[in-house]
Amino acid sequence: MAMIPTQKVKTINEKCSNGWHFDILYYTFHSERTLIKQINIDDEYYLEFRLCYSNKKQILVHISKFHKRPNEQMCCYYRFR
Repeated sequence: MAMIPTQKVKTINEKCSNGWHFDILYYTFHSERTLIKQINIDDEYYLEFRLCYSNKKQILVHISKFHKRPNEQMCCYYRFR
């Protein structure tokens, strides 16, 4: 598991704008720095955007759709085809 100082996370988040923030959990498990943003579609659905780098140093955007049923803790992931 990778570790990152709290001050480094704060510095990264201060440079972000428009609802983007550093994904600490993803960094902890994968040792990769990514930014994440969630946009609510309605009360049950939201989109999650993730910015990361490819192995060719290109910026990638991953878009996922999630469904959260009322009164449940877990969300269902929808794969786009």
